[in-house]
Amino acid sequence: NLIKKQPFKAIDFSLLLANSFVFYISGMLILNNYHTEWKGIYTILMAIINLTCAFLIFKLNSDNKKLLYLLFGLTLTFVTLAIPVQLNGNYITLFWALEAVLLLFLAQKSSIVLFRFASFIITTLMMFSLFMDWLQVYSGGNYFYETYKPESLKIILNKAFITGFISSFSLIASVLIIKNETEKLYYLGIVFNPKGYKTYLKISAVCLLYLTGFLEVIYHTSNYFYSGYTIS
Repeated sequence: NLIKKQPFKAIDFSLLLANSFVFYISGMLILNNYHTEWKGIYTILMAIINLTCAFLIFKLNSDNKKLLYLLFGLTLTFVTLAIPVQLNGNYITLFWALEAVLLLFLAQKSSIVLFRFASFIITTLMMFSLFMDWLQVYSGGNYFYETYKPESLKIILNKAFITGFISSFSLIASVLIIKNETEKLYYLGIVFNPKGYKTYLKISAVCLLYLTGFLEVIYHTSNYFYSGYTIS
């Protein structure tokens, strides 16, 4: 498309997003079994790759703003992911949370209706993934071959709380992006109602924020009282 100076279509953007997601998750799974300490560096490298591509495309074709928005958005996503990932963050849930916001932003800038529906689907998947993360972490289960024991979870600075906090604020960010939208949009006969979606996001954000704090408090207080009972 760049060589022939053809415009990028929705399928092209979707393939770029899917390629980044599959490549990133595949790399993280490999590092998880060999060098877990490199996860943060790998995430930063992904950001550098996307930023480099954006710079080269800007030099080749500065008019392709939609593609630049996508690449800059991916760069920002990976930079934001680097710190929680280095702290053993739940990278799949975090990636989906940030990607959902990115898709809504791109939908506004590019007027591609498909991105709005994709953002809704990814947001829903993110919440299901978050519930699974909470279940695995707070119950001390095995997640990607890692075992989380009660004494290994720090207060607040643990993957369950950080993931829940970031996921909650990704919903708030999505509300802010579409706060002024009122017009219904259609794609393949399916309706996207901004008012209804904003209500869905607000309720979900409040619920996730509440559960994030509630589960953290319950987990640590129950461990404290249980430990005290055992010692006595």
